[in-house]
Amino acid sequence: VLPEHHGNRSPYADPGARGMVDGLTLDMSYAFFAKVYLATVQAVAYGTRHIVDRMEGAGHRVDRVAVCGGGGKNEVWLQEHADALQRPLATSEEPEAVMLGAAILASVPGEHPSVREAQAHMCREGRKVEPNTSAGVKAYHEAKYQHQLSMYEQQLGRRGAPA
Repeated sequence: VLPEHHGNRSPYADPGARGMVDGLTLDMSYAFFAKVYLATVQAVAYGTRHIVDRMEGAGHRVDRVAVCGGGGKNEVWLQEHADALQRPLATSEEPEAVMLGAAILASVPGEHPSVREAQAHMCREGRKVEPNTSAGVKAYHEAKYQHQLSMYEQQLGRRGAPA
């Protein structure tokens, strides 16, 4: 799965990118759609990995990833992201992260002198999700990640072709 159904914001910044699903059949079984669901969750995780890889290539260190919103409530989403990124994930204790962010910004400069200090006082880490670091899991995700990168490259090669 290439999850670019509405273009790509990062890291390509390519509004012309389009979604792709490889291996579709006429199978309408629950098992097939479960595989498509898992592949879609993994594809989003590989997109996140691509962003992290680019950040590290630019000299930034990413030791863990903070998660908020709907994905942080989904066990499959959390574990697949941790495994694909090979980094721990930390969820927010606050279920309404957008509201917390607004409160943090509103507290500066009245209550707190900086956003960083407001975060230190107002943010609480929730659950931590550790990646499965086994060689098999790493190899599995590396192969699928490379396949997703190649799907984007293949799409670039077909752009402009008649539909």
